[in-house]
Amino acid sequence: MTAAADALVLFGISGDLARKKLFSALYGLAAAARLDMPVVGVAASDWDDAVLRAAARESLEETGEEIDEAAFTRGATRSWIHRSSSHGRVDGGLCRPTLTGPVGCRARYRPCG
Repeated sequence: MTAAADALVLFGISGDLARKKLFSALYGLAAAARLDMPVVGVAASDWDDAVLRAAARESLEETGEEIDEAAFTRGATRSWIHRSSSHGRVDGGLCRPTLTGPVGCRARYRPCG
C-alpha cells in the first residue's frame, strides 16, 4: 500500500511558473479527483488565500479551458498560502524549509548556516 502525502508544498506560488503551469496541473488533479492532500503555497508576495484562488482562476481562464466549478472548488478549498518573511529568501546560501505545527499550518525557514 502506498502512503498518502501529508501535503503538497509549492514554493514560489505567486510566480510565473505557477501561473503558466502549476495552477493548470493542480486543477487537472482536482478535476480527476486525484488531489487528496492539502496544497500549501509559499510566496514572498503579499497574497492571502482569496488572492491565491483568484490568481488560479485567472490563470485557468487565460488558457481558455472550461472550468468545472465543482472541481475548482474541490481544489481551492484544499489550498492556502503562507507568506514567507524576507528571511525565507535564498540569497547565496541554501535555507532549508521546515513545516511546523499541523502539516500545512505554516511554513518557516531555519536560518542559513
